[in-house]
Amino acid sequence: MQIRRKKTAVSLASSGRSSLRTIENMDSKELSSIFRAKVIEMSHAAKVAHLASSLSCLDIVTVLYHSILNVDPKNPSWEGRDRFI
Repeated sequence: MQIRRKKTAVSLASSGRSSLRTIENMDSKELSSIFRAKVIEMSHAAKVAHLASSLSCLDIVTVLYHSILNVDPKNPSWEGRDRFI
């Protein structure tokens, strides 16, 4: 599974779908599902067993970043961007 920022393709092959879509065309539920699978893959690769904190806040962070926060991935130093701390 590959996840790339906006305007690039996302492969959903590992989730049983073979189509390519862009992140900007996906809804929050679909994005959260993809990110959840990626967190599990990375945790398994790093041999880390503590997934609860990552998985419990994933939906909140996904909605914030893709729907609420004012960010521009092409211009990360933009002064008007929102910051999530």
